[in-house]
Formats: sequence, C-alpha cells, structure tokens
Amino acid sequence: MFFGARNKVDKYCDQLEAAEDPAAFEQAALGLWTAAQKAAPRDLTAALERCAWLLSGLSVGSGGRFSILCGALVELGAQPDALVGPVADGLLRSLEQARRFRDAWSGAGAGQKLPDPEAADDHLQGAVARLVPLLGGEAAYRAAEGWFSVTNWARPATTLLRKSPELWVPYPRRAEIVGAVVALVADVPDLDGVLELLSGPDKA
Repeated sequence: MFFGARNKVDKYCDQLEAAEDPAAFEQAALGLWTAAQKAAPRDLTAALERCAWLLSGLSVGSGGRFSILCGALVELGAQPDALVGPVADGLLRSLEQARRFRDAWSGAGAGQKLPDPEAADDHLQGAVARLVPLLGGEAAYRAAEGWFSVTNWARPATTLLRKSPELWVPYPRRAEIVGAVVALVADVPDLDGVLELLSGPDKA
C-alpha cells in the first residue's frame, strides 16, 4: 500500500512543479492530498520538502492557499523542519500587506466595516476597487491579497508552533511577526492563537 502511495505522491509533486497555470496547480494539489492519506511518514516528509520549496516562490495569495495543504501534511506525519521558514516568511508578508490594507481601508471612506478576511471570493475585487484611488492598482491588489490570505497562513503557522515550537526559535524575524500580529489581531481575531503561541508564557 505504502509503495503505491509513494509513487502517487511523487507523481503529484512532479505535477505541482511542472504546473504552468493555477488550474493545473490546484488539480495537482488535490491529487497530492488524496495520495497523502495512504502514504508513509517518510514519503510525506519528502513530499513536504518539495512543497516547501514551491511555497517559498508563490505569491502571498496562492501561497496562503497552498500553505494549508503543507500544514496538513505535517498533521499526517511529515517532519516539519523544511516548512517553518517558508510559512514564517509567508505569514510575515501577508501580515505586512494586510496591515497596509487595514490602514488604507480606513482612509478610503468613513464607517464601512472591514471585509471578512475569510471571504476573498465575495469581497476581493470590490476591496481592490475601493483602494485603487489611494494606493494604485498593483499596490491595492497586493494589500487586498495580504488581507484575504492572512488567516490561511495562520493555519499552518499554528500547526507548526504547536507541534515543533523549537523550530521557530532561530527564525530571525520572529519579533517582527509578533509585532505585526499585535497590530492586526483586534481586526483579525483568528490571529490570536498565533500570538499566544509566539509570545505566551510557554513560548519556545
């Protein structure tokens, strides 16, 4: 069983690396998740190392979605070492962009509630249009991308912090993540778990 699963895991990792468009990437990711259910921990670790390398090159938005799968591989038994750096980097980028979004949103018009960061499909395009007059097109999109991906990045970060907090100790920008989370947690309560794990009394 494990041998067949390993071959399938390798096949879908190959497809992820070769994907030339988002649809092909998403299809390969779904295949990987299905194959991972029956794979041995050693094979999951090898797959996670390849996925972590891919993750480090993705945008904040697409990376946030893919990071959830990467975290799920850890939950299934993959060793997490290779994932901490890419997830920490992605989380910090999303936090920085989300903060720009929050600040610009306040300046774009009084009284309108911030959109739900979990509801990108419903609100992303409208949010970008609202911020374009203040930030310009590219910056508006990047800010919105950060806002609507920050809770995605928080999921694998929480998994990693709970399972292997010692791996976060050497990360050089840990204090920046804590500061960025502090600045946003009142508006994005789902970040509270990350903040507690990074800065609580039992931190690594």
